[in-house]
Amino acid sequence: MIKKLTRELLEQIKEKAERSRGDILAMTYLAASGHPGGSLSSIDIYTVLYNVVNMDKDKVIVSHGHTSPGVYSALARSGMFDPLAPIKGFRRVGSVFEGHVEPSVPGVTWGTGNLGQGLSVAAGHAIAARLKGIDVDCFVVMGDGEQQKGQISEARRFIKKYSLNNITVIIDDNRLQISGDRDKVMPQNLHAEYENAGFKVLEIDGHNHEEIYNAIKTATEDSQSPYAIIAHTIMGKGVSFMEGKATYHGRALKNDEMIQALKEVKLEWPIEELKALREKPVGEEFNWKGWDYPEVKQGEPRTYGKDILTDNRSAFGTALVDVAKANKDIAFAVFDCDLASSVKTGTYSTEFPDRFFEAGISEHNTAAMAGAASTQQVVSIFADFGMFGIDETYNQQRLNAINRAHLKLVCTHLGVDVGEDGKTHQCIDYLGLMRNLQGFKVVIPIDPNETDLATRWALSSPGNCL
Repeated sequence: MIKKLTRELLEQIKEKAERSRGDILAMTYLAASGHPGGSLSSIDIYTVLYNVVNMDKDKVIVSHGHTSPGVYSALARSGMFDPLAPIKGFRRVGSVFEGHVEPSVPGVTWGTGNLGQGLSVAAGHAIAARLKGIDVDCFVVMGDGEQQKGQISEARRFIKKYSLNNITVIIDDNRLQISGDRDKVMPQNLHAEYENAGFKVLEIDGHNHEEIYNAIKTATEDSQSPYAIIAHTIMGKGVSFMEGKATYHGRALKNDEMIQALKEVKLEWPIEELKALREKPVGEEFNWKGWDYPEVKQGEPRTYGKDILTDNRSAFGTALVDVAKANKDIAFAVFDCDLASSVKTGTYSTEFPDRFFEAGISEHNTAAMAGAASTQQVVSIFADFGMFGIDETYNQQRLNAINRAHLKLVCTHLGVDVGEDGKTHQCIDYLGLMRNLQGFKVVIPIDPNETDLATRWALSSPGNCL
């Protein structure tokens, strides 16, 4: 449940948003890089969200991670940390305040940058909340340009299928992207796309704090549908010469522009003082330790004798059911992309139908969703063919590694011995690819007995594992 919007809180939000505009310009100007335009168009959304949601329970996922200056300032102004910290550290080596949002920053739920990931992450969080029986609202702030990515359509279908009605999408619709007018780059009817996917859609002024709040309130009070809030905004809002200009999407202000902009925004400190601050060592004391993982009992291992004819994938499926049965008090989630009979998760789906999620042929959404669910004390398994679970979704697996997830990625049909399926399914680069990802453990069992032991070990061990 969000906070009540009192007149006092509304005035505080207005003041914080004005100060954040100065923070955004200072961060990007002093770093001589970054994305001020979208940060200025999103800042009113961030300011309302971070001041009315329960940050100890609810999830705010920022999908267009390049608007990090706005995220960092809004979080700081909401009390998460000193507002000077991101101005001092933004885009500096050794600072957590990177150019795109990272979970090492207090208040950031998931590190993004490559677009189109946030809605899948929200689905993972919503599934985790359902399995654990807790009430969580999931908010996803997205850019309008990233709606062009197909993964978002995959996520929308999954959200509707499983009635993940605690998800609210807020789109920063400033109608501009790097190449200019969004309608000329790739025209889309965002309202129709979300409505046709089963979302209720609201359209608001994305710079009107009361309208933002009322839309969020409407969405969170309706348990019958997921919501998409299309917030009409202006790129560069608050600085007259930046407004509506695509050039400021990813360009910091030059000296003369900064002088002019400071006449229109509130910057709390003299710019020369901030320059001097950035000359000092970063010296941050944020200590993010990653995500907790449940204590999972491995159960009794099975031994397959010479007289038992079986294969590795069948041994995996059997061990998975064994471990799940031995840990009924722990939330398990198995995600499938229309291959349960091939990757041998079918028995699990029969034994635990409420803990099995069929996503259809939508590997990109599933890889990100399963990774996000694994950060919420859920034993999350994504089983697929190697070509799809690794090669096709390498970008998503890389994000799972960056976010220090606990995903259990189980892949079959690997290597050069998949026979008649042909070249497209002969994934021989999987070992090199996954060993490139920091913290991703890779285990290649040779027979059913090793597969049984490897499965039990992986399910009971924290961290990402293939």
